[in-house]
Amino acid sequence: MNNGEIVFDDCRVPEDHLLARGDALGKAGVYFRPGKIIQAAKNLGIGIAAYQDTAVWVQQRVQGGRILIKHQAVALRIAAMATKLEAVSALLQRAARAVDENHPDAARLCDMVKVFTSQEIHQVCQHAVELHGGYGALLEAGVEKYLRKPCTCTWTQPPTYQTSRSPKRCSPPPPGPTPARSESPGTRPGVRALQ
Repeated sequence: MNNGEIVFDDCRVPEDHLLARGDALGKAGVYFRPGKIIQAAKNLGIGIAAYQDTAVWVQQRVQGGRILIKHQAVALRIAAMATKLEAVSALLQRAARAVDENHPDAARLCDMVKVFTSQEIHQVCQHAVELHGGYGALLEAGVEKYLRKPCTCTWTQPPTYQTSRSPKRCSPPPPGPTPARSESPGTRPGVRALQ
């Protein structure tokens, strides 16, 4: 998501144009969800472009007397890239649908898709650069830009921040009713207190 400062001096906003009143910051999370979906979709597009360019490259480049795609290690990497793109696309569609339908899982899915997409697309782009060999790091090849762009997603809101917020949202509730604790604080059943 593009960020920038906007300053409004002596600006009047009509009542029907207000997004929120009073507790605006508390309600802001609802507006950030589509932003996470948009950022994930941008990263998916970058990953697809990196994959397509690499697929063409490995079918044209000859190394060791054979085109690159004929080498098993290269073919496995291309397959891994395609699998990652499919997985990202599926989670992205599910998260977008949850946001559109205002589903209770929307916040959880938005956090998951942003973290998952940034990590998986970064790996796809890293494979793309590596499969181009030393040529992949050159500006003239145009492949290195694919590796740079997904990093900006992690900088706008780092995955570590998202991941630290997500465990409660991503963990299933414990099965059955939560048992009442009868023991005193600081003790566990079967453990005697030191005297």
